[in-house]
Amino acid sequence: AFLNDITISISDGTLGLSNRSFDPLIVGSGTTASGVTTVYELTDLTDAGYTSSDAEYDMISAMLAQTPRPQLIKVCRKATATDYDDYLDTIRATDDAWYAVCIASRLDADLNSVGTWANSNGKFFFGCASGVAALSGRSVDRESYLIHTAPTDYPECAWVGRCLPSDPGSIDWKWKVLSGQTASTFTSSELTAIRAAHGNAIQSQAGVSFTNDSF
Repeated sequence: AFLNDITISISDGTLGLSNRSFDPLIVGSGTTASGVTTVYELTDLTDAGYTSSDAEYDMISAMLAQTPRPQLIKVCRKATATDYDDYLDTIRATDDAWYAVCIASRLDADLNSVGTWANSNGKFFFGCASGVAALSGRSVDRESYLIHTAPTDYPECAWVGRCLPSDPGSIDWKWKVLSGQTASTFTSSELTAIRAAHGNAIQSQAGVSFTNDSF
């Protein structure tokens, strides 16, 4: 009898799903910058001049190894002297049809900078670092970190590749087995510290490696 007296207010709404693309963007770094290339298979990447020794190749390989996997991935490269956030401003001015962003850098300062940029620009950043210090002050809405003992395996790219193709809200990104990725070798106390700092890790239990804990 009192239902009419209840008002529900949702204040964290953004654009409807029909108004945005959830394609992933990978941003590498090199001597000179390059524009956005759309990749459906690894051959599209090598046709664009990337090689198997490039970080971008490993990142896209991690995404494409998952089931399900993205139908397409966008990739670009900033010049070494250019900050990631400045380069993302440039890319967004010409191609805004993407949502999740991953970067090749494993440096805390670069990761934090892109996380701040994503929060200011309606995107979502997925980063990876080797230590919990990367999480300092980063408990914000539009970024998530995997802390991993082998960060150059690009486990966050595998995570994005596995989960981003699903309809938003249809899955939990926790407890996901990622093809080609192994568990970190953190101790129990280190895993506890990562969780307390709102980070995520890949851990092993009963012989199964899976993502855990806070996203």
